[in-house]
Amino acid sequence: MITYEYFNSVFSNINLQAWFTDLFLERFGVKPDLKFKNGQYIFLFKQGNNKLGINFTSNGRIELFKKENSDFFIINNDNRKFHQTRNLLPKNGLVLYGINSLNWFTENNSDALLTINYDFPAYLFWTLNRIEEYGVKSDDIHDRFQLKNSHLQFSDLYLRPIVDEWFLYIEVILKNANFSLKDKKFSFSISHDIDEISRYHKVPLFRVIPKIMKDIIFNPIRLIKYISNVKFYTENESANCFNWLMLQSEKVGVKSKFYFIPSNSSLKFDYRYKLNNHFIEEILKNINQRGHEIGIHYSYNASIGKFIINEWMSFKSLCNSLSIKISGGRMHYLRISFLETLRQLSDSSQNYDNTLTFYEKGGFRSGTCFKYKPFDIFNLKTLSIEINPLILMDDTLLSYMNIEDSSMSFMYIKKLIDRCFFVGGEFSLLWHNTNLNTEEKRELYIRILAYCKSLKNSSST
Repeated sequence: MITYEYFNSVFSNINLQAWFTDLFLERFGVKPDLKFKNGQYIFLFKQGNNKLGINFTSNGRIELFKKENSDFFIINNDNRKFHQTRNLLPKNGLVLYGINSLNWFTENNSDALLTINYDFPAYLFWTLNRIEEYGVKSDDIHDRFQLKNSHLQFSDLYLRPIVDEWFLYIEVILKNANFSLKDKKFSFSISHDIDEISRYHKVPLFRVIPKIMKDIIFNPIRLIKYISNVKFYTENESANCFNWLMLQSEKVGVKSKFYFIPSNSSLKFDYRYKLNNHFIEEILKNINQRGHEIGIHYSYNASIGKFIINEWMSFKSLCNSLSIKISGGRMHYLRISFLETLRQLSDSSQNYDNTLTFYEKGGFRSGTCFKYKPFDIFNLKTLSIEINPLILMDDTLLSYMNIEDSSMSFMYIKKLIDRCFFVGGEFSLLWHNTNLNTEEKRELYIRILAYCKSLKNSSST
């Protein structure tokens, strides 16, 4: 558990200040100088003859640490007393978490200094680094951080990229001050956790024997088909749809990411297939030859058992033997203990992780759909691992939310895609290869990709 006193003491740290300025550089293409004075941050932007300082007050900082705090204030163009903000705010306004009222929002101290009466840097640091998750006990069966324990549960704030909306606001301020900024365009990425490939083939004996016994009684024809022609059966199983998935991605101009489980650390939740065999290796080589990405899907207990580095090195060795380069992946069941997991990933020299979302509803768990590097608040350094926020998982809709109607599913997905599009970010979708076993699911999947492509095309014109 992190106390407010410790959190507050970190703000003067030079490594944290470098983390802030690098983050702003990544967003805007302009790196500000940073001053921390009287407990407040001032970001000083310079570009040619253009100069602008933005001073954020400490309003709202301490409230981040109040237990069960549900206060937030939304400033938008309907707030008449904040008329000076008009034509600057995003269409949905700005979320100011931690406060429930505001006397004033902006103040021009001079032509070159603007004061904003909210501690956005503190919220930015607090939410990107998931500080609200530290020390929280979960009652989820997989020990995952839950939306009900997040400030984003209130008024469906998890559906808003709050951080990105703030950056959009600051971007307008800088452009009005004649700054030339980095162009941002909507993109989308598709990934697949390969939890299962075949019902029988190359599955560990203790897991396949119960399936065989069950099929002898309830579905002997399926078992006979497998025994009669193993190659034909496995090539046509619904989960062995790699070529179909790659084709759909190629049609919309993206590359699929396929994450494979390299090891086993749980009898109940692992042991889905044996990775090092001709059957799997041919699948890996086929994916690589078509230009799509291979990645890692860590075993169930990889993080808490501190197996991440060993699993990464083992999988990397296998991929090297097949002339395949790997750079990232995702945790099994989306199990991530934020700082502990990311430290191990960083130490393994992995480039990125694509785990972070709410398994129950999806959405913007860290308030953003942009990539970023986290800051280790205890060792006071930026970690080398890059977080690629996951926005939605198929099982969120099909299992946790139990939305049976495909039209309703699409409308929920569309809402999240539209939010990413609005801020010029990336919509990241996880769709398991095992969730394409009906025509309705395939049609929904194709519809999602087609919509993403249409938005990407519109942002490019």
